[in-house]
Amino acid sequence: LATCPYRYFLRYALGIERPADRPLDPGTWLDAIEMGGLMHDIYRTYYQRLTATGPVKVQNRHPARAPSPLRPFAHRLLCGRRRCQGLLQM
Repeated sequence: LATCPYRYFLRYALGIERPADRPLDPGTWLDAIEMGGLMHDIYRTYYQRLTATGPVKVQNRHPARAPSPLRPFAHRLLCGRRRCQGLLQM
């Protein structure tokens, strides 16, 4: 928790697991720092929009069984960023 509150929130509140490591082409993919910053931006912006109208109750403790609203949100955020295009395949 002390190292990354977002990681704690995503893992224990939303049940989102860390993606598996994959070999990446540095000319196409983001490095670990860029990827971490981008993921923080995506989750922060999504959460801000989600809670803009008030508190939200987390109803599904098994997100793998529910459609993820983050995928289309991330897709819209990443469209047009050449180095981020590979992330859309995740």
